[in-house]
Amino acid sequence: YSSEKIIENIKSIGPKIKAYVEENEYSQEGYSSTKLRIIPFNDQPKIVSLEVAEIANNNQATVNEKVYSKVGKYQFLKSVHDGLYDIEIQYSGTQRKQTKDDFKVIPMRETHIYQYNEKQQKYVRVK
Repeated sequence: YSSEKIIENIKSIGPKIKAYVEENEYSQEGYSSTKLRIIPFNDQPKIVSLEVAEIANNNQATVNEKVYSKVGKYQFLKSVHDGLYDIEIQYSGTQRKQTKDDFKVIPMRETHIYQYNEKQQKYVRVK
């Protein structure tokens, strides 16, 4: 990682805490998935990487005729749980819906809210 890229991705994730926020993209056999990850800078002896949610996925590079592509835009909200801001992700596009023998592609327009849970040490979807 370049130092400019690291500095650019440092965000406030709580009233008193900053973190490195990144989007990790994975691809395999024509399927792609992007996940939102947060690495908080705190006083803990170990660096922890928190996976929040999948923010994009598609099968655009496969040979399948049924193509889907979902993208989510995220933002940190002002509401706080266990010291970290809640995260809202607004999804749009299409998604895969499994049927009995195959799958179909259906439109998707949803908003999900994630809150940090200290006991579980992770973000939990609440809406």
